[in-house]
Amino acid sequence: MRNVRHLIVASLAFVPLIVACSRSGGGTEAEAPAAAQRRAAEIPKVADTNLRQLLAAIASAQACERVRNTYLGLESSDKPGVVTGNLWIRECSMTHEGTTVRFHFEGDGWQWVERETSSAGATFGVRQYARFHIAATLTGDLDLAYVPGKQVATIWFRTSKDPVIEFEPTGDIKVDEKGIWSSIVGTLAGVVSSSPGERATETVETEGTRSFERELDLGLTVTVNMCNGATRTELGVLPAGKMAPPSIGESLKADAALYGDGVMIFGPQELRETDQLTVEGYGGTVHIQVACMDEAAKVAKAFHAGRPIPAIDTIATADVSGKQQVAVKQVRCPVAVIARTKASSAGMSFVPRPRTQTALIQCTSGDGG
Repeated sequence: MRNVRHLIVASLAFVPLIVACSRSGGGTEAEAPAAAQRRAAEIPKVADTNLRQLLAAIASAQACERVRNTYLGLESSDKPGVVTGNLWIRECSMTHEGTTVRFHFEGDGWQWVERETSSAGATFGVRQYARFHIAATLTGDLDLAYVPGKQVATIWFRTSKDPVIEFEPTGDIKVDEKGIWSSIVGTLAGVVSSSPGERATETVETEGTRSFERELDLGLTVTVNMCNGATRTELGVLPAGKMAPPSIGESLKADAALYGDGVMIFGPQELRETDQLTVEGYGGTVHIQVACMDEAAKVAKAFHAGRPIPAIDTIATADVSGKQQVAVKQVRCPVAVIARTKASSAGMSFVPRPRTQTALIQCTSGDGG
C-alpha cells in the first residue's frame, strides 16, 4: 500500500458516521464487564498496534474539525434507507489513550414522527417533526485492514462500552384527539396528571433514547476505494474489502422524504466555483436552496425553535418536480443544500456533478471495490 498518509486522513471520516444513520438517543456509563469484554473481543485485530495508535492520535487531534457544524441525515425506522430527519452537530471533542478513542458530541435535530394509538374509545395521532437535543459519549477502538484484490482499505470503529446518551425532546408534541373521548380528555388529563401531549413527549424521549442507544452501539466501518479515493461509511462492522453503499448527496438512489413545511439540510457540500447539481423531486414540488453554511445555520436555528424560516442569501434556488439540473455559480464557501416543500409530502435526492477522483495507489483497469 502506498500513500498511507492519505489513507490515515481519509480515516477521519469515521466520526460523522457514528451518527449519520442514527435515528434517536440514552444510556448509562455503568455496564456489565462481560458485555464490554465481549465487544472488545469482537474488534478485528488486523493492523499493527502502532498504526492503530497513530490513527487514534490523528483522529483525536483533527476529526472534530471535520464533524463540527455538519448536518447528518437520520433514517426512518419505518422506512429503512429513507432519510426523514436531520442531526446538526454543534459541539464535538475527542481524546484517545492508546488505540481507545473517546468521542463526545452534542447537537440539535428533528425527525418526522407519524404514530397513531387507540385508548378507551379515542384515537390519538401524532404527525409532526419531533425536535430534540442530544449529547452522546462513545468509547471504542480503531482497527485497519487492506484487501489487495479488492483495492479497498477498511477502518473499523467498535464501541467497547455502552454509549452514554442524553436525549431531550424540545418544543411541543401536538396530539390530534378523535372520537367521543376527545370531549372529556381534558378532564381525564387532570385526573391522571398526564395529558396526551405529555404522554407523547415521554414516548418520543423513551423511544429516541433507546433508538440512539441501539444505533450507536453497532460501531461503524469506513471504506476507502484506493483506486479513486472514494470514501464511504456504514453503521455496523462490514467485512474487509467491501465498500459501504452511497448516502444521500452521493447517489440519486439515496432518498430523503419531506413533510408539510419541513426542512432538510445536507452539508457541508464541497462544490466547485462553477458546479451543477442533479436534483430529483417526486410526489410534490421540492424547493431547493444552495447557500453558505452560515446562511443554512439561520434556517436550522429557526426550524429547530419552531419559528418561521427567515429569508437568506442563496447561491442557487430551484423548484424541482422530476429530474432537473441546477446550476451553481460563484461558490466561494462550503455550502449546504436545503430542501423544503409545501406539499403534504415529497421525496428528493441529489448528487453534484461527478468529480475527478484522486487515486491513492496505481491501479489497473478493473480494479476497485
